[in-house]
Amino acid sequence: MDLILGFASGLLLALIIGFLGLKFLLKFQTQKFELLAAQILKKNSEEFQVNANEKLTHVVNPLELKVKEYKEYMDSLHREDLKDRESLRERLAQMLESAQKIGHETGQLTRALSSDVKFQGAWGELTLERILELAGLQ
Repeated sequence: MDLILGFASGLLLALIIGFLGLKFLLKFQTQKFELLAAQILKKNSEEFQVNANEKLTHVVNPLELKVKEYKEYMDSLHREDLKDRESLRERLAQMLESAQKIGHETGQLTRALSSDVKFQGAWGELTLERILELAGLQ
């Protein structure tokens, strides 16, 4: 009977030790699995990030070039607009000056036609001289 009791105690002790060993092994394997899963997840996350960055770069780069081209186009339009406005100012100033000259000469013509003959002759000579100069004659 002692032998059976000893055998049963040994078996019970072996079962307890086996159960504890199995529990320890299960905990160790769980931790190992969690660590491995975390490493795989980290690696996949990094690969996903790299792939996402590459794809985003492929999408963004052409858009960036188009925006740059559009900005350059708009800048050139702005420069042309400024140049055209300056040219228009110059033309308006010339027209104003011409209008003032025409007004002055019209006033002189009016006086010449309505006043003395000597002034009319001087004005006619001056006008003829200007016409000849413009024609390239002297």
